[in-house]
Amino acid sequence: MGIFQQPGRYWRTLRHLAPNRAAWRLRYTLQDRLGLRTAPKLPAQKPNFDSDALQRLRAHMALRAQHGATPPAVREAITADRVRFLNQAAPRAGGLPWNRLDMPRLWRYHLHYFEYVRAAAEQHLEHPNAEAKAEALAWILDWIARHPPLADVAWDAFTVSARLINFALAESVFAFDSDVFAKRYAQEAAYLLHNIEYDIQGNHLLKNAAALTVAGALLGGEPLPRGLGLLERELNRQILEDGGHIERSPLYHAYVLEDCLAAYAALAQKPSFLHASILKQTHFLDRICHADGDIPLFGDSALNLGPCPRALLQVASESLDFPTASILGRIDALEDSGFYIFASAKTSARMILKAGAPGPAYQLGHAHCDMGGYELTLGTQRVIVDSGTHGYAGSPHRAYCRSTRAHNTVCVEGREQLECWGAFRVGRRYKPQAVFWGEIGRRQVLTAGHNGFHPIRHDRAVHFIDDAFWIIVDTLSGPAPFTAESLIHLHPEIQPAEQSGGWTLQGAASEIRIVPFAAAKMETFTSTEEPPRAWYCPEFGQAHPAPLLALHSRHASRFSFGYAIFPAPSSALSPAEVEACAAGLEP
Repeated sequence: MGIFQQPGRYWRTLRHLAPNRAAWRLRYTLQDRLGLRTAPKLPAQKPNFDSDALQRLRAHMALRAQHGATPPAVREAITADRVRFLNQAAPRAGGLPWNRLDMPRLWRYHLHYFEYVRAAAEQHLEHPNAEAKAEALAWILDWIARHPPLADVAWDAFTVSARLINFALAESVFAFDSDVFAKRYAQEAAYLLHNIEYDIQGNHLLKNAAALTVAGALLGGEPLPRGLGLLERELNRQILEDGGHIERSPLYHAYVLEDCLAAYAALAQKPSFLHASILKQTHFLDRICHADGDIPLFGDSALNLGPCPRALLQVASESLDFPTASILGRIDALEDSGFYIFASAKTSARMILKAGAPGPAYQLGHAHCDMGGYELTLGTQRVIVDSGTHGYAGSPHRAYCRSTRAHNTVCVEGREQLECWGAFRVGRRYKPQAVFWGEIGRRQVLTAGHNGFHPIRHDRAVHFIDDAFWIIVDTLSGPAPFTAESLIHLHPEIQPAEQSGGWTLQGAASEIRIVPFAAAKMETFTSTEEPPRAWYCPEFGQAHPAPLLALHSRHASRFSFGYAIFPAPSSALSPAEVEACAAGLEP
């Protein structure tokens, strides 16, 4: 659908675009359309990599290998007969399938990132293997021969950035001693200098900055001051006071931290701004993870794709020489990022709830309609889950995973909190309103509203009572009667059973009781294709059928309904008792 068919949608999207970003987008688009984008020539002489920088990067790689920072999916991406990224495999006959145009663009990006060569280098440190070095260099040289400058996705600036970091880390271990490799490395660094992603911004700019910093440490010259200057500016801009990344995606936060650690390792003189930022980012990652050691699935997050969080924390701790201490048992607020954590010492239950902005106004490409949504674990068992992320462009579940109905919040009249369209666009967006976090008597309370369903307003209050159970109260108000639906997405391993006016959720080693109140109807759903609902997408390319619980209500102008969650079913109240308790919980 073009701009002339939907001018309002384009205006609601483009009006948030900063003028400088729009100017860069226009510049790069014209360069591509007119064939004016060029790449620097290969250097005449083989550049000399700084041996001290390589030693520092090798030590960093040793830490990564020791703690297992690279996820299994990356370590196992290449086998003798296939190449597998994002849970999609392509056959391999001899060399790598560089030009699989039938695969999604993101799949091809991962092929050109060369993370698997970095993973091979990590394994080589643990188990030296001369054949691994020869195979890695053969892949690289084959790629160089087949991908001259500006070829397809291989020369997108983000791809170049990832490759510059991964090639440097691999060189620090394998010591390829290849003129062809070294010259191409210098050429790509020079290319990135003139193609920084000022048009996209966000985590792309941080990736560019980290790559230029690493390349500059190896090569010297212009990339180093340019990379450090950009890195300092963007970390100050993109890392919030609580340490979270501005795009509010735990996955991309982990990627940013990983790149910052590589840049830190490459530098002889450690900048104070980078040291301070890594400390903040590490603290945030430690606080946002579940007890299973992995991230929640807010925003465009997925498991087994980015760096392993607990391993990354260990790498950061040893690189910067600071102690780690688990804080999983604490009630916590990451207020700048908009994440709030209720942790029960009595039951080992843990709720992570989002009640903040969807991301920066200028870049909402990874935003979901997850305001008021949450995840709940009991020990290491994920019980109530975010639907996750199935993929980007071309994914049949992309629109669903971004929608309000894919999150544990309230849907109203089929409306969306955000006007998500395309793979990464957002037009109309909500504003958080009246956020409160504090203790009231024997309960920890979070209240937050938003105007995403305008003219209908949604306010959610979460009461954590006696360190034992939650009562969630949703209040909706509008000018006319309307319907509302409160959704609860369960992990596929959790089996719900309706019982005594509520549900009992049974897991392998857990049992939880959910008791609704003031709802006109309660339903249990299974997954459907049309319309998509009740899918759990913990990894790219995966869509697992999962149970979905729904509470329905319809009233005039203003009403409240909700439910209680009891991690210890023996202490559960009846529906009438829950409703009476909720009525007395006005903050």
